[in-house]
Amino acid sequence: TELKIADTQVVIIVNGKITNQAIAVNAAPVVVTGVAVKTAPAKTTYTAGENLDLTGLVVTLTKSDSSSTDVAFADFAANGITTAPANGDALATTNSKVTITHSASGKSVDQVITVKDAPTVTVTSVAVKTPPFKVTYTTGENLDLAGLLVTLTKSDASTEDVALANFAAKGIATSPVNGAVLATTDTKVT
Repeated sequence: TELKIADTQVVIIVNGKITNQAIAVNAAPVVVTGVAVKTAPAKTTYTAGENLDLTGLVVTLTKSDSSSTDVAFADFAANGITTAPANGDALATTNSKVTITHSASGKSVDQVITVKDAPTVTVTSVAVKTPPFKVTYTTGENLDLAGLLVTLTKSDASTEDVALANFAAKGIATSPVNGAVLATTDTKVT
């Protein structure tokens, strides 16, 4: 017969002689038998390069005694739950899921995520925001664009101010180039 927690002794009978042996029957340990996503994270769609944000994620741990426990993301570490990728990791288009694992049991579940390509942003226009300190020259002087600040308008409707020192890094060139010897035919910088 199967032992139960209520069993406290074993009766031994030999040739009509009886003796009792005290025993203790402990409950089987309760273990996690399954992991399920109860509430998906607030954000499941990303652009490549964004960081994973698992805020709002809640999982349900199902246990061997038929009980279950809901665990919010903030309590994952305390309950031995990990994620791959980890919260805060930068995502790529190859990331299509977050695997949530209860370490002690090895049980896991996947939360689907979508990571889209970052849109290509191009410069649609450039305008002088602040002219160079010097704008009047004599023939033979060198062009000095110090102080020049331009505003780039981009295809995503954002703008960016760029100082002369950062032109090369942003792929901006001038004609004539800064430092060029000027002639009377030089009437503008493009």
